[in-house]
Amino acid sequence: MATTLFLVRHGQASFGAADYDVLSETGRRQARVAGEALRGRTGPVRSVVTGAMRRQRDTASTFLEAMGLDAPVAEDAAWNEFDHEEVLRIFEPRWADHTALHRDLVATGRPDAFERAFLAAVARWTGGAHDADYRETWPGFLARVDTALERLAGGPGGSVLVFTSGGPISAACRAHLAARDASGVFANAFRLANASVTTLEAGVDGLHLRAFNDHAHLTRIGGGLVTFR
Repeated sequence: MATTLFLVRHGQASFGAADYDVLSETGRRQARVAGEALRGRTGPVRSVVTGAMRRQRDTASTFLEAMGLDAPVAEDAAWNEFDHEEVLRIFEPRWADHTALHRDLVATGRPDAFERAFLAAVARWTGGAHDADYRETWPGFLARVDTALERLAGGPGGSVLVFTSGGPISAACRAHLAARDASGVFANAFRLANASVTTLEAGVDGLHLRAFNDHAHLTRIGGGLVTFR
């Protein structure tokens, strides 16, 4: 029996707030809509796994309630997002202060200022020349996601729900999206909508990508439910 992995990205978090790791009201609604949409579509659920981040756990609880599924939830920090705050802080130490980061971004006058700064910080992290500066290197991040994926894909079959983040989802799918380098992984990660569902199927012939970034359930509702950070 094949194992089907449903990788659910967390709902919208609180970008720009003192604590990013909290679902916004939109994020909670996204999780409810996604759970309702997946009701009856998964077949027997073998297990439910969530990363250790609050936004991932809270997405899982809201999603499962809306799905009508009462199942034990296993927490696995291997599905956590990489530490984007550390990546930004090491690139520019002033940005340890969120107020300073916001001030610097506003001063550029560019609407894409955060994306440009973030990509520059990520390029340093993934480049390999400064690995000693980071608690988790880019190769280390990829290895932990691959290991977490192998643990679930190698199970006894059935459906597995995984509540995680954009980085791990894109990393898990990189071989199927011709995105083996960092720029390709992040290009796909930025396309992932909050509360989107990506589906992988593991069988005797390996792992196959069945759907990436499915968020049609959000577009049908309206009210601005499609967000990307």
